[in-house]
Parts: sequence; C-alpha cells; structure tokens
Amino acid sequence: MYFCFLNDYDRSRVAQIPKEVFEPEETILLDLEIGGEAITI
Repeated sequence: MYFCFLNDYDRSRVAQIPKEVFEPEETILLDLEIGGEAITI
C-alpha cells in the first residue's frame, strides 16, 4: 500500500521482488473507498 502512496521505490518491498517474478514495467494500482467514493491510485 505504501508503494501506491509514492514511497521511494528503492526502499520499498516491491524492489525486493525478483524481476523474473515481477517486472519493473508492471503497473501497481491501489483501489480504496473514501467517504463512499471509489478511488484508484
């Protein structure tokens, strides 16, 4: 979740995933709801 809030990539757990499993070009989205409104980051 912190990654979707613009956490530093090099310090994120996402950077620790092997590139064979999760390519750097992959898109990460966070779906959440605030005050009954659906938001995707």
